[in-house]
Amino acid sequence: MLTAWRRLDEIPEGPQCLPWVFWVARRVLADHYRAAGRQERLVTRAAQDLPGAAPQLDLVHEALHALRPDQQEILTLAAWDDPDNHEIAGVLGLTPAAVAVRLHRARRRLAREPARLGLGAPGERAVISEPPSRTLPEVYGTPPGPGERKGR
Repeated sequence: MLTAWRRLDEIPEGPQCLPWVFWVARRVLADHYRAAGRQERLVTRAAQDLPGAAPQLDLVHEALHALRPDQQEILTLAAWDDPDNHEIAGVLGLTPAAVAVRLHRARRRLAREPARLGLGAPGERAVISEPPSRTLPEVYGTPPGPGERKGR
């Protein structure tokens, strides 16, 4: 009924009104059942024990939760969709240079966390994701190479 209310100007006049409302209700229910099925399949997949991956994922989660909330936020934001520093800066209200510094510090701290928490083998480094981020080299202070533009 909420969908019908939102689309009030689209409801046909006369005898076609009731079939139209039933059609809308049928589509809303179909969307609901489809979403519930997707969610159930996702929960089932997530509950399965992935061979060899679970210990590493648990290690990463524990290390991530040991970080400060601002470090957790910037790391997860950078990992989800691989935005560049300008996009992250827009989301967090920072400059791209500040994002580069904070992201670098958060990644460095995340790499040290498992050893500090006593997790994993001594001297073992955290897995670094591939491919590298799309951060522009000049944001990190690296001068452009031959034939590269200086700035955007």
